[in-house]
Order: sequence, then structure tokens, then C-alpha cells
Amino acid sequence: TRQATPPLTTTLVMTDFLATDLFAAGLLTATTAPTTPIASPVTLDPAAEGADAAPALALSQRLPRHYFVDPTGDDDNSGLLASVPLATIQHALALVEPGDTIHLAAGDYYENLTSVTAGRAGAPITIMGPSDAIIRGNGEASAAFYLTHDYYTFTGFTFDGLYGDPTDKDGYTQKLLYVQGMGEKKGVTGLRVLHMTFRNAGGECLRLRYFAHNNEIAYSTFQVCGLLDFVFNEGGKNGEAIYVGTASDQWSDGKNPTSDPDASTNNWIHHNVMDTQGNECVEVKEGGYANLIEYNLCTGQLDPDSAGIGARGSQNVIRYNTIYSNVGAGIRLGGHEVDGVQYGVNNLVYGNNLLSNIAGGVKIIIDPQKRICGNYLTRNLGKQAFGEGSEGYEPAAPC
Repeated sequence: TRQATPPLTTTLVMTDFLATDLFAAGLLTATTAPTTPIASPVTLDPAAEGADAAPALALSQRLPRHYFVDPTGDDDNSGLLASVPLATIQHALALVEPGDTIHLAAGDYYENLTSVTAGRAGAPITIMGPSDAIIRGNGEASAAFYLTHDYYTFTGFTFDGLYGDPTDKDGYTQKLLYVQGMGEKKGVTGLRVLHMTFRNAGGECLRLRYFAHNNEIAYSTFQVCGLLDFVFNEGGKNGEAIYVGTASDQWSDGKNPTSDPDASTNNWIHHNVMDTQGNECVEVKEGGYANLIEYNLCTGQLDPDSAGIGARGSQNVIRYNTIYSNVGAGIRLGGHEVDGVQYGVNNLVYGNNLLSNIAGGVKIIIDPQKRICGNYLTRNLGKQAFGEGSEGYEPAAPC
């Protein structure tokens, strides 16, 4: 029986969606499951009085603010009313505090953005707008939005990497939303990406990198990721819709705070529509574990060696997705062995519809895996299960 998807308002913690699968399989214990820190509420000393008490009282009673941004606005405006909007999102990012909202008007925003302030649990910083509010980048940085702070919500608007000549590779922003952890073994948490559109990325459309945990990407559309390699033939295979973690051969490239395996975990990716015309719809790299990928529609993958959805990390759950008409496999499992640790094992794959994928159904590079069963496979040109570690697995067998 398929488990119901948790409601959108559910606080995203491990026990919300993985307890049944991972604890029952013996892959996690109460001592290893990640948890979400809860911020301490602001308290006032009842004995405080006079001048010392006033600033604390003012801080505790600050109401959330709404900032309005329009390409026709002016950064000398307050931005606190739609009639006096700011001109740039970056200026609004410099003003917001936890609980505040940035409202985007329709139009094109040629900015490469960087987060400035973190939200809080229960008081995220929200950026919202209609689908024709489009962040494009301008070529001054590789990412249209470089997010390094916790508790942000993005909803409604569009990232489109085309900012210049569509026939020139230099006319596209490489990464659309790039989420990078900056603390030692501490990544971004509390990110929610809802009802968004991503298209025309030079590389991956959305990246969660370095210990990203307890984030949600849902009800969004991804179209055309990986233009540099898959259209302009730059020679690589970069072009994921959603890329989780850091490849093992990049752990020591200096971009992460440490060279540790990237233990990105407990990220919930669901109800998205992805037509990459590049590489995987979702890929979890070595070190990433216990991520949930469910109820997504995935097509348009063009790499014969990979798949629509891939797990090079371990203990991830891939379920209830429809994965069809990809050049590679429907699903690929298995990662590298690094310092004696084999990555890409003990993943759970069930309840998926795998249709018309050229390479085959489930590509299993490494054994053991857990609970590969209950999938519906039809019209795939290759075998239902194939790869060096596939012996004994029957993806369509009842669970």
C-alpha cells in the first residue's frame, strides 16, 4: 500500500517520511537519525525595566515586513509599499530580517544574487512572485542566486538562465539556484522551493551542496538543464535538474569548508515535473544519504550511462515516480568506494513507473541494495535490471 505524502505544512524532519522505510530496514537508529534544531524563543526578563528593557521589547515585537521589488522601481525607495518598489532584489536581500517577505513584480531581473541574512525556524525569509517574474543573472557570476543561509522559502517565480544571445554559450547563467553550506559540517537547512520554474541553465538547474539537510523542493517545473555540455558540446555531462551533494572526486576541490564526504541528508524532493534535455532529473552524490525522492515526473535525460534518477549515495528512498523516455536507465544505483567506504548501497526503490527508457529499467552498479520491488516497467529497451550488481534483483516483483 502506498503511503500518503505528508501535507505541505508538515515540519520536515526524519520521522515525517522515512521512519517506516529506514528504521524498519535497520539502516538508521534513533541515535543516527538527523534532527532539526529548534530556535530558542526570545524571552524578556520580567525584572528588566527602564531603558534596558525598551530595546528588548521593541526587538521582540517587531512585525514582519514586506518589501516590494519591480525592475522599474528605485533602490532609493523604501520598498515597503507596492507603489514605491525597490529596483533590485539584492537591495531587498540586504534589508530583510527573519519573517520578512520580498514580493517580486512581473519582469526580468538581470541580477546575480547572494543571500545576506538567515531566516529562523518559524520565521523564514520568503521570496515570492508570479511566474513572469524572472531572475536571469547577468554573467557576472556563475549562479543566478547563491544561497548560503538557512530558512528561505522561494515560491511562484521563475529562474531562466538566458540573459544574452541564445546562440552563444556565454549567453546563459551556469547555475540557477546554488545552495552552499558554509559552516564546518554544517549545511543549509529549512529551504523550501515551491511552485517554481527553472529553465535554461548552463549546468545544473538547482544544487544542494555540502551537508544540506531538511530542505524541500516540490511542485516545481524544471526544463532544459545542462546547455553547455548537451547543446554546446563542452565535453562534460553536467545537466541535472536537482543535484544533491558533492561528487567524491570534488570533496577536496576547495569549494567546501572541509574535504569530508558531503553528508547531505533528509532532503525531500516531490511532485516536480522535470524535462532536463540534459542529465538526471535528480542525482544524489556519494555521501548523501536518507533523502526522499517521490511523486516526480521525469523525462528528457540524454546521457546513456546514467539515468532519470540516480543515487550514488546510500540509504535513499526513490518511490512513486514516473520516469519515462530517457536515453539512460530509469534509475541508477551505485557510487565510488572511497577510503574503504562503499557508497551507493542500501537504497530503496519501489512503486515507480519506468516507461520507454532506452538503456533499461534499473541499473545497479553496486550490491547490496534494499527493497527493489513493486515497480511497473514497460517498453524499456534494455533489461529490467542490469549492471554489475544487478544479479538477483527483480524490480517488478511484488514487495
